Amino acid sequence: MLKSLFRSLRRHRWLRLLSAGFIASSIGTGLTFVIVFGELLRLNAPSSALAIAYALATVPGLAGSFLGEKLLVYRSPFFILILGELIGFCGLAIPIVGIAHNSVILLQFAELLAAFSIGMTLPAMELVFKRGLSEDELSTAASVETVIFASNTLFGIGLGSFLYGHFKAINILMLDGASYCVSIFLIVLAYFSFKGCVDYAVPEASKKVKWMTLTIEQRFALLTLPSLALVGVPAMALLPSLASGSSNGRSAAATLPLLFARSLGQLLGPFLLSPDRFGTYSKDGRVIFILLAAFLACYLSLPLVDYLWLSLFLVFVAHLFSNLVLALGWYAILSNFTEEFIASAIARSYRWNVVTASSVSLGAGVIADHYGASYALAILSGGGLLLAAFVMLRLRKLSPAVNEFSSS
Repeated sequence: MLKSLFRSLRRHRWLRLLSAGFIASSIGTGLTFVIVFGELLRLNAPSSALAIAYALATVPGLAGSFLGEKLLVYRSPFFILILGELIGFCGLAIPIVGIAHNSVILLQFAELLAAFSIGMTLPAMELVFKRGLSEDELSTAASVETVIFASNTLFGIGLGSFLYGHFKAINILMLDGASYCVSIFLIVLAYFSFKGCVDYAVPEASKKVKWMTLTIEQRFALLTLPSLALVGVPAMALLPSLASGSSNGRSAAATLPLLFARSLGQLLGPFLLSPDRFGTYSKDGRVIFILLAAFLACYLSLPLVDYLWLSLFLVFVAHLFSNLVLALGWYAILSNFTEEFIASAIARSYRWNVVTASSVSLGAGVIADHYGASYALAILSGGGLLLAAFVMLRLRKLSPAVNEFSSS
């Protein structure tokens, strides 16, 4: 997979520029995440304020995805990508003012516009990949997206955790602003280098993806990422609590190494799979189930181990499995929907994913407070795995009827 990625990056200058641009802004967003929650803790904000801040760092993407999908009917995808980064850049004014005035309320809303811009740009990014890459290179797009996703934690939050406390919070936010400027510059260069297709709007995109007209493969593609959220989000939300149960009170010292192990697994996961396997595995419910079950097994083992190095290994391996599912999910959407419907498809899957992640993370916190992190993980992630398995099995049974209906 790594060889395929480098080959595509060498072949497409626009892909190199676009990837570098979004990696830069993803790192900057990670920096801001650390600053916002660090400042909230410094101001002794209540747990409810932290929960609201976390929700506002993701949920606004729902509204953004609706706008991004709609704008593609009238504007080119590169216009939307640049507009999204500009909105994220302007959104930095909220945490800057919040820090200057020690305002918990403003800090709660600090990442609202950044989350909105992520949701808005995602359909446009998928459309660019669909237009600019051949069918054989779609697995490369899935890998690029997972690298961008992992960069937020591996480099952004990691660097932010190192810098916070050594430099003024405002100065670190300026680094995020600089990352947005770099990103916008690189996206503009990518636009002028884009040779895959003429950059134009998609009037046909106003035809929404309709569930009853989808083939079984298209339905499965839309449900893969929400299935990952069902199983994975409770585990990630409970990671510090699970680690504290296995490290004899060393949870604070273990937090950064565990985040690093998680991000390293997320980064390397997609590269374990050969590109010619993506097409087969992305349609195979058994493979997805095995990967999700292996992920859950690693997390369920965390409270049972007493050594930090073993906890790090389990978290690393778990996220190798989880991001294989993530890459297969992205690939499935890119490969199963035509250019006219790719924006609507990815926007719908993203919205389901955000709603699922927000719901189960809240549920994980409530159950963990009453019954402990291990029980919360078993109930929510275990229940999510069983629900995902049921849906996959149900789709397999419906396969002949669904495909006959969708082709009529």
